[in-house]
Amino acid sequence: MIEQLLKEMPLLKDHKEFKKINKGFSSDEKYFISLKNSDEKYMLRFFPISQFEDREKEFAILKTVETYTNKAIKACEIGKIQDHGYMVTTYMDGNDVVMLKKNC
Repeated sequence: MIEQLLKEMPLLKDHKEFKKINKGFSSDEKYFISLKNSDEKYMLRFFPISQFEDREKEFAILKTVETYTNKAIKACEIGKIQDHGYMVTTYMDGNDVVMLKKNC
């Protein structure tokens, strides 16, 4: 599925690095992608097709946010492949979020 998507998407067709990301709080299957002849980096996320409508809303919010600042990820593409949805955004380097447990 992933290889098929990489071949079909003009944006990601010319990738040089492709690696799975095992961090984060979502259950999405995530991949880091960098391109040949470019400094651009992307994140490819796969999610259950049942979440597609909510992810379209998320995609629209990201598109709105990028009109206000260049310090946020940019929404590049959203779609469906086989029985999954996918979203491609730019990748932003940063630190992992640490969740602290409060004693109540």
